[in-house]
Amino acid sequence: MKNANKIIALLTSSVFVAVPFAQPESDIATPAGRSEIAQDAPDLGQKQKEDWQRLREERKQARQQILSDIKANAQAEIKDIQQDINLQKTSNNALNENKNIAKENIINKEKGQIEKNRDEWEKQHPENPPFDVPRPNEHVPFPKGPKF
Repeated sequence: MKNANKIIALLTSSVFVAVPFAQPESDIATPAGRSEIAQDAPDLGQKQKEDWQRLREERKQARQQILSDIKANAQAEIKDIQQDINLQKTSNNALNENKNIAKENIINKEKGQIEKNRDEWEKQHPENPPFDVPRPNEHVPFPKGPKF
């Protein structure tokens, strides 16, 4: 029994020691690895350093110019968008007015034959209520509202 416990303890400890060695290495360079790569890089000459710094400054100025252009154009673009939205609203209002006029024209047309017959029938039978009034024997659904 004592030997079994020792064997289990030995196997467990060997697993904990072997796990880090069993894992594959990362493809991503660590900071230490990057510094080794930088140390292996050849030293640039004075002229190459100046060229590199000049190109870097040119790129930096180009970036700043692009950003300033974007900031300058942003207000103009916002105004253009607002004008477009206002134009769309006015065109939508005009369309809605045209729709309302068309509806009124349809409603105000001369009454059709069915409506004329209905008017004549109502003149002959004035005691009958209009059709939308519920009859006493009809089922009227309960009004919907909050439940108490």
